Amino acid sequence: MDNEEKYNYNLLDKIDLKPYLKKWASIYDVIDSIEDDISCGVFEADIMAALDDPIMKREIFNYIGPDEFMDYLNKRYGTIFRERVDYYIIEVGNDINK
Repeated sequence: MDNEEKYNYNLLDKIDLKPYLKKWASIYDVIDSIEDDISCGVFEADIMAALDDPIMKREIFNYIGPDEFMDYLNKRYGTIFRERVDYYIIEVGNDINK
């Protein structure tokens, strides 16, 4: 683990993440909610200052991806994740009834 990644984990250790952990929420929902709160300045001044550090570049997940974050949440809170396949619309054509 490099210094930037350690810095990132130490910053996450300072945040109570429990309010973001809701049953059936996807890891991406959790990440988005945390990032939204950062953009709104919800966290304490020391956390916001740490995010302004050139290492973090105002990104709470600058050195940690979803897989690492899931491992972190499992170790810290015992959070268990399950994978689910979903289908997404990638294009919408013309209405065939017109």
